[in-house]
Amino acid sequence: LPDRQLTDRLRGRHSARRADLSSDDFVMADFFSGTKSMAMSAQRLYRTWAVTVDVQEAFSPDVVSDFLDFDLWGYFLEEFSFVAADGSTMVWIPLHFHLSPSCLTYSCGSGWLSGRSRLSPYADGLATEAAHNADACVVDIAELIRFMRSYGCVTTFTIENPGGSFLWRVLEGLLGDDLGGEGD
Repeated sequence: LPDRQLTDRLRGRHSARRADLSSDDFVMADFFSGTKSMAMSAQRLYRTWAVTVDVQEAFSPDVVSDFLDFDLWGYFLEEFSFVAADGSTMVWIPLHFHLSPSCLTYSCGSGWLSGRSRLSPYADGLATEAAHNADACVVDIAELIRFMRSYGCVTTFTIENPGGSFLWRVLEGLLGDDLGGEGD
């Protein structure tokens, strides 16, 4: 596509449908997508269909939804399913998940505002509703990682949050040895 058309497609809403995909395409899901910088970068450099999901309609995501309410598998069954040559129903699943949950509620600098401390990175009883919602999102992220690994899916994940964020301690507590790293 000419650069102008590509930019228009990346910035505007698009409907990613299986009919438009080829075996050379890469499907990714971008949660908490905001301005869609990750999705736009992936689409510019690779043959990528990026499904963007954000709760804020102002960002024009493909799906306006809270991460905790989004039916990921229902969406992919509806939008990315096709009938294979043998008559079975197949579904394109994302080869990459990019997630950038709220940095503010996990910030070490504002931990006292969100009810977190160096002793416990989890939102406590005094924590804000946003901090409890952020923890619920991280629990769902951990479940998604475990689910994809349990089926042996060749799927990668990136989670965007500062290095010193409490998020990493919460995620490590949820995943333990499943967190990944060298050799995983």
